[in-house]
Amino acid sequence: MGVACRWMPLWLLVMCLLSACAATARVPPQTPYPPRAVREIVLRAPDGTRLVSTLYAPARIPAPAVLLLHVADGSRHDWEPFAARLREAGVAALALDLRGHGASGGQRDWERMTGDAATAYAFLRREPSIDPARIVLAGGSLGANIALALGAAEPSAHAVAMVSPGLNLYNYLAYKDVQGYGARPLFMICSEGDAFAVETQRQLAALATGPARALVRPGAAHGTALLADHDAAEALMTWIGEMVR
Repeated sequence: MGVACRWMPLWLLVMCLLSACAATARVPPQTPYPPRAVREIVLRAPDGTRLVSTLYAPARIPAPAVLLLHVADGSRHDWEPFAARLREAGVAALALDLRGHGASGGQRDWERMTGDAATAYAFLRREPSIDPARIVLAGGSLGANIALALGAAEPSAHAVAMVSPGLNLYNYLAYKDVQGYGARPLFMICSEGDAFAVETQRQLAALATGPARALVRPGAAHGTALLADHDAAEALMTWIGEMVR
């Protein structure tokens, strides 16, 4: 207590002490908080291309995660409803705009897009809120083939999900990459009216050396549009849940 306080009237001294206690009570607790639920993440590809993504972070961390890759001519926003479901289920999701798509920079250089996906995957691996041992790669159409190509190149990737894959999309050869992918789990889903994807799934399931699940849904939807089918989205959610539990 300072000299000035010792000579104060009793009532003023009491007010001084109460004010000091109130100030102390207003100090915020030093408790770490989880990251914002949805936030934009800007990354740089090895060649300097600006890559924009959205991270959907659940409240409980560290969390498993899914890297989401869109169709050709699509964007990360195609995954919004599904990414929100993942977050609500306690699984983080990073939806990426490949170069030349959405808000990302650069030209549509198909051969460099695996590198874009690898940059996003590396971010998830080093993000403190993510469990690096439980990261699933998922994509639609072109994104499906890129996910498998990345899975073949990254032995640490836990599992791959392919929505409407193709045997050869923009020179991404799924039949070659499924052999390099090895014995890790593989999930595939397409619509019965998407004949190319149906045949792709049949061949990839035959070539897979690990557990492969291939589903065919009614209709003719392609890529992430297929996930508007409640049962298709539920099947993918259930499989991801099995992979990251």
